[in-house]
Amino acid sequence: MNPDRLYTYPDINVVCGELKLSDDRKDTAVNSTVLVEVLSPSTEARDRGFKFTHYRHIESLQEYVLVWQSEPRLEIYRRQPAGDWLLSEVSGLHLPVRKPRLPGSPFRDLFLSNQPVDNYRCQKLVLK
Repeated sequence: MNPDRLYTYPDINVVCGELKLSDDRKDTAVNSTVLVEVLSPSTEARDRGFKFTHYRHIESLQEYVLVWQSEPRLEIYRRQPAGDWLLSEVSGLHLPVRKPRLPGSPFRDLFLSNQPVDNYRCQKLVLK
């Protein structure tokens, strides 16, 4: 979905189920389930602001994750049943990450034990 025809691409895009692409751009998934951005000083403001505002319009999106390069830290935004977003913050090497509510989600393993995403029913699309 992109009514304003602006396209942005996350660092990691997880699609659960059949991959659906934009009609006018065959390199753009329109049914993302989890989007991940790795923050850097030059991209942090855009990832937190413009991109997250844009991504929230994706109906299938359930989680948006920001990953720090400089420290072991995650911000996980989860869509709630009423449509608002709940923030969970995790930092440090030994703190557990609560698994997402998504069936077959690779999230915990993707970040903590480097399990291949292929073990799940989701596809990982690296678009950058």
